[in-house]
Amino acid sequence: GINPAISQITSMLVFYGLLSVGLLISLNVLGIDLTALTVVAGGLSVGIGFGLQALFNNFVSGFILLMERSVIPGNFVRVADQVGTVKDIRLRSMLIRTVDDVDMVVPNGKVMEGVVINYSHGEARRRITVRASADLQSDPRLEEQLLLEALQHPLLLPEPAPEVFFSGLTQNALEFELYAYTGTPGQALRVASDIRYRIVELFRQHGVEMPKPPGE
Repeated sequence: GINPAISQITSMLVFYGLLSVGLLISLNVLGIDLTALTVVAGGLSVGIGFGLQALFNNFVSGFILLMERSVIPGNFVRVADQVGTVKDIRLRSMLIRTVDDVDMVVPNGKVMEGVVINYSHGEARRRITVRASADLQSDPRLEEQLLLEALQHPLLLPEPAPEVFFSGLTQNALEFELYAYTGTPGQALRVASDIRYRIVELFRQHGVEMPKPPGE
């Protein structure tokens, strides 16, 4: 019942807290002078700091992402040109399972610096847009009815209601745009594909011709 973001950041804090305490206790048991280590660490910190700057940036970015809850495990996101589900936010990086079932590792710093589209943030819904065309001599009102029928899909939300717009009129075609919303963003491509299949079936059943390329 705990929020995934709170659960993950709590486990990370507890893990690294226990690790730090365990390290200090071990050094004390071994009789190592912590004051001497402090002096040595101070001398090394300048040189090491430059090398660990990116790692520290990714570490802090991971905590910020979890605390803001802008991206949490389970979200369906787009990073660069890839879309997928966030599987885990680790110390250095974020693990994303793409729609091609490939694990993509993205440094947390890159996520903070770049543009990330989170389809699951807030209300988990995504708009689907499908375009269709019919022959210029066909009845646009009939096409409208058929297109609305094609939008009857179990993964589409009833509200906002699916809509069909007569979007264009060319020399050889009537052009339409269909808008609908799904509550399962990860299935948006599949739903759009199903709608296109259904449009072709309905047009053929009712004798609606598709526009022919110019010159035919």
